[in-house]
Amino acid sequence: MATTTSIGARVQPLIGRETLLEQLAEMIADYRLVTLIGPGGVGKTSLAMELARTVSGRFEDGVHVVEFVGVVDEDATAAALATAIDVNLRRSSSIDEAIIDLLRPGTACWCSTIANT
Repeated sequence: MATTTSIGARVQPLIGRETLLEQLAEMIADYRLVTLIGPGGVGKTSLAMELARTVSGRFEDGVHVVEFVGVVDEDATAAALATAIDVNLRRSSSIDEAIIDLLRPGTACWCSTIANT
């Protein structure tokens, strides 16, 4: 079975975040959902992508990075998640059901980013 991911290619090196990356990778062992919150431009997405690359081999259904920039309501949240996991490839009757299926224990890992102001 091929692993699916929403991990993009590395564009530039991650500098000065090695310790934080190690801590987050250890957290993933206990919590499959990690959300990075902070002001725009501080490197949340870069860190989330590198974290996803680091732990990608641990999860049967892959690692998904979801950016919630511009998400203002629950329908938009579900749509952002559905895009990240490519719901069209899943055998589910609804977006919500597909998301719930992937959140079941041990099948996938989630890294999300939210910009706060």
